[in-house]
Amino acid sequence: MKNPMKLTASFLVATVILCAFTCVSLAQPNMAGKKVKGFTYPEYDADGEMVWQLKGDAQFETNDRAQMRAVRLETFEKGKSKFVFMTPACVFDRSTKNAQSDDKVEVKGEHLVIEGEGFAWTGEAGRMVVRKNVRVTFSNVRKQLEQLEKGGGAVPTKEEKTP
Repeated sequence: MKNPMKLTASFLVATVILCAFTCVSLAQPNMAGKKVKGFTYPEYDADGEMVWQLKGDAQFETNDRAQMRAVRLETFEKGKSKFVFMTPACVFDRSTKNAQSDDKVEVKGEHLVIEGEGFAWTGEAGRMVVRKNVRVTFSNVRKQLEQLEKGGGAVPTKEEKTP
């Protein structure tokens, strides 16, 4: 007769392994071929602060690659919204955390709006390149320059300005 303690230990080990595989498969469902209305993909830093978040309607081609519609990508700094990127459509890859499109894009920040056509977003670097027909509109520039000058910022004084 086998030792009941060895059988119990073996059963427990097998159960733990089975549970681990089940948890992993539940946490990472295969998304290939699925449509997700209101898909959200957040990215956090090592301290648990949200760095950026992508939202939109997704049609997954593979487990990681999705055709996105009505896309909103928002970046954060110290818990506050910094930029909001909006585009009618893009391709997003969860494995690389990159998005790209040939469609129109609009980027809004506190004192600027960038509009153009086509973009490439690199999620790891938090960088976007707008490819063509780029238009940048600044607001409150005079106020921002005055604040920088008062605070000893990087704005050159009148004597330092080049002609």
